[in-house]
Amino acid sequence: MRTEIGEFLKKIRISRGNIFLRDMASKLEVTSSFLSAVECGKKKFPNDWFIKLKEIYNLNDKEIKDMREAVAETNKMVEINLENLPLSSKKLAISFARNLDYIDKETADFIIAHLNKALGGK
Repeated sequence: MRTEIGEFLKKIRISRGNIFLRDMASKLEVTSSFLSAVECGKKKFPNDWFIKLKEIYNLNDKEIKDMREAVAETNKMVEINLENLPLSSKKLAISFARNLDYIDKETADFIIAHLNKALGGK
């Protein structure tokens, strides 16, 4: 069963000239079986792959955003490093985490739109 991140990686391989899974694995310095396990959701997407994939395949901003969304959808969990954030950002992240179950779609869309606008579409 292929996951969202598996579909994304397959799309990158196809769009970059039908690159074989084993070739992508080699560039990521992992085995084909590990890459396959990540694509199928059996292994977690390594954090250092964001940078590696961006550099190796010259990903544009939309592809990077799509990759992050695919990873989040596949993992069903997002980890946020709060270590170096200011207290206000930590409080914001914790508040969202505690209240996500109570935010309806309309409110979520509203918050996303305003965040995107405030951050210039990042």
